[in-house]
Amino acid sequence: MNFFQQKYLQIIAFILVHMKVNKASVIIQKFPLELLGDVACHITTIEHVNPELIREIERVLEKKLRAMSSEDSVDYECYIEFDDNE
Repeated sequence: MNFFQQKYLQIIAFILVHMKVNKASVIIQKFPLELLGDVACHITTIEHVNPELIREIERVLEKKLRAMSSEDSVDYECYIEFDDNE
């Protein structure tokens, strides 16, 4: 697995860990088993993340999901609601 694939998995793991459980579980159910295993491994090794990086990930996701929702007329915004208990 190359560097970019590792970072991609880390970002997926990070996002899932910070989502509300019921919403993260809906997304996880759609993962192929291989991806689920890789993401699960990354979830177990998540460490402290710089708050500015968190804000940047949130901004990028909001922008991409809004663009997708305007194309599909689907409300993707509901999936980026992070758990406030963090």
